[in-house]
Amino acid sequence: MPQSEFRELNGLRHHVLRWEGPSDAPLLVLLHGYLDLSWSFQPFAEELRKMMPVQIVALDLRGHGSTEWVGHGGYYHFPDYVADVHALLQTLPGPVHLLGHSMGGSVGALISASFPSLVKTLALVEGLGPAGDPGNPTDRMTMWITQVEERRRSTPKPMASRAVAEARLRQSNPRMPATLAALLAEKGTTAVDHGFVWSFDPLHRTRSPLPFVLEQFNEFLRRISCPSLLVLGSDSDFRHTIEHDERAKEIRGARTIEIAQAGHMIHQDQPARLAHEIARFLQA
Repeated sequence: MPQSEFRELNGLRHHVLRWEGPSDAPLLVLLHGYLDLSWSFQPFAEELRKMMPVQIVALDLRGHGSTEWVGHGGYYHFPDYVADVHALLQTLPGPVHLLGHSMGGSVGALISASFPSLVKTLALVEGLGPAGDPGNPTDRMTMWITQVEERRRSTPKPMASRAVAEARLRQSNPRMPATLAALLAEKGTTAVDHGFVWSFDPLHRTRSPLPFVLEQFNEFLRRISCPSLLVLGSDSDFRHTIEHDERAKEIRGARTIEIAQAGHMIHQDQPARLAHEIARFLQA
């Protein structure tokens, strides 16, 4: 099992998992997706450690897992995640190998473009940004403020037991092994009166007032200079939702591979196959 520790990064107490390895082994940093947490990478990390000497660090992004919430008056914007990861990388011997899943992939792309000297290679697992949806900016602002006010007035309804949390996790991803569901239900919930609630900040369930602007994101992709691997799940709709192939062309020299019998949560669905591909990528 990994070592669990806490570090203050960019003013917040962040939870970090570390899988130790030889000091001269590659250092891989893992960034999870939306409403996920670092423990989600446990099966993948253990499979990768069987295949090659490696040091692994996984971060709970702000407001996720066991990392501190932003608190009263704060919110979660993508530049905040990037600043947090930058603070983490500053504490590690670099440059590092970086792997991001989904939202974590978007963060990884942004930091790889902005601070190329810190990133040796980049693996984006279903992580080339969300679907473009600018919408009406006035409507978005109104909706955001309304949702934030509602969330701050409400209290999440507890789940009766962690078994309920396990069932919900497996309902969300039927491919998830029971052992991983049990681990995530334990590590990703907090005990309260009359049951358990998810550990992530409920503010994450509100829609950001800042639209995703594809051309702006593409400018970051064009500035990624390290070797890059793009990983897709064969049974995921992600590729079609975001027009993956068009975005992939913006990263110079990026290679795309597909993992069979995997949906969006590739690291949960096929951890050994993903580890095999990442080992090949790092060793190359």
